[in-house]
Amino acid sequence: IILEKDMPYLEREGESKLKIWKDGRRFLSVILENIFLYIPYKIFNLIAFFFLSVAILLISSPFLFYIKNHFLEEWMFYRFIVSAVSALIGIILLSISHITYNVVSFTLRPNSKQKKTILYYFFEHPVSILIAVFCYTIGTLLIFNSIWNRLTTGLTNEHWSRYISMIVLYLSGIIILLSFFTNKILRLVKDRMAYLQSLN
Repeated sequence: IILEKDMPYLEREGESKLKIWKDGRRFLSVILENIFLYIPYKIFNLIAFFFLSVAILLISSPFLFYIKNHFLEEWMFYRFIVSAVSALIGIILLSISHITYNVVSFTLRPNSKQKKTILYYFFEHPVSILIAVFCYTIGTLLIFNSIWNRLTTGLTNEHWSRYISMIVLYLSGIIILLSFFTNKILRLVKDRMAYLQSLN
């Protein structure tokens, strides 16, 4: 038989030593430290998704306008610039996300099996080199006629949108290649540390 029995309760006397702002800030700091210690890549992924979404949102209107009319208006220049900067920030954040994922996996979870996400193929797998080459190729083709006309006639009238697109593609290729080699170095360090530990 289960019975309920009232218990006497006395109100706490005195002032609480818990300070809302001071201790709340301290608790928040501890939570953020643990997040950035164990899963920093998730934070970078979220921020990257935001910037990439902004880039797509800004460029969608000029892109649809170009598909319909086959030209761009001058006021779209500012959308192109902001979209390009936002896209590059997003790509950099994704690169940092994958690098921090490897750092955490190699140091804090050395025995766990790593998941090969899409970021792995973009920033670490050999296919990332092909992606970088593709970026350079498309970027070069976009301004090839302009370069050729500049060399042969000394003049060029290529539209600014092609140069902005070329810059985004070239910088994306550089980010991908730098990430590829950074991750390779991290794996070499990991293998070296494992070898040294096996000697002990």
